[in-house]
Amino acid sequence: MLLFWWFIDNVVQPFLLLAFAAGSQWALSFALPGEMMARPSDDDGTWDVWFVRRSSEWIGGIVVRVSSVLVFFAWFGPLLFLWWSTHIVARRLKVLEAPDRDTMQVSGESSINRRWCDFCNVPKDDRMYHCRRLDKCLPLFDHWCEWFQGCVWAHNVKAYLFFVTFIPVHQLFCLVVGIWALTDTRYEHQLGPQIIVLVLSTIMLPFSFRNARVPWINLVAHNMVWPESLKGLIFLQVGAPGNVIVLDARDPAQNPWNLGFWKNLCLYLGPWYTLPFFWLPSRMYRLDGYPTRADLQPAAVPLQELRIDRRREARSTTGCEPSEDAAHARRPAAPHDQTES
Repeated sequence: MLLFWWFIDNVVQPFLLLAFAAGSQWALSFALPGEMMARPSDDDGTWDVWFVRRSSEWIGGIVVRVSSVLVFFAWFGPLLFLWWSTHIVARRLKVLEAPDRDTMQVSGESSINRRWCDFCNVPKDDRMYHCRRLDKCLPLFDHWCEWFQGCVWAHNVKAYLFFVTFIPVHQLFCLVVGIWALTDTRYEHQLGPQIIVLVLSTIMLPFSFRNARVPWINLVAHNMVWPESLKGLIFLQVGAPGNVIVLDARDPAQNPWNLGFWKNLCLYLGPWYTLPFFWLPSRMYRLDGYPTRADLQPAAVPLQELRIDRRREARSTTGCEPSEDAAHARRPAAPHDQTES
């Protein structure tokens, strides 16, 4: 049984994805638009003599071809970036020492130490989790995706959202255009490619909808990666050492990194003018620490209280106010009295 599921995850799913990519481009970018823009010279389907059909069908063929190519590269481009980010960037990533912050993840409720990875033998920074396929801790690691045989982490999470969003859109496009082409007898020369794409789209579409729904709910709506949904409890040290609070990451009201749908979306996708550039890492990859909710951030100490604390500390050590102590330090020393012997 384990061998069967290994075969499904590592062979069948990648093969279906590549077969759909190749079949959809052949059927909707070459075969069907070519049939719409030109007609065979006789009934047996030979292409000896080409002539342009009516202008409306010629324009329709251009629209189908351009639309198919655009929707295809909207998910296939991020797919290539996901593979490169996993097998090139992630494998070369060096795990640095986790610095101490005012608000940081600790290993337990009564601990002041960082979480420790038993596999990498390093302290783990906030929201850093271990990927067993790569045998390495990665920032904001979510899961290993069997479809493209790569991991989802902070460097490629934006491309992953593009991938899971546009592949069901492309499959719906293939279903609609394929059914229309099958019902029109003028395009009966291209039945084979259309049937193949229809079968692949029908098989993959339910899985694609599920794969698109889960990351948009967990990552964008709740700002929660998969390991956090499994472990649940988050031990967060806020302010002074030892001030640890216990939160449930699965509860959107308690999740310390859930800033709301719109702010989470801006963190993952970046500014609007960088939205089409899926290869630009999200802000979650460039941040020094992850922003938490405002009610969990250490309260700012007013400047007047800082001055009062400074005066109290100076009075306890020198016996005078800081201003008097500074004036005393600037005063020249009095000469010693010389007495005659």
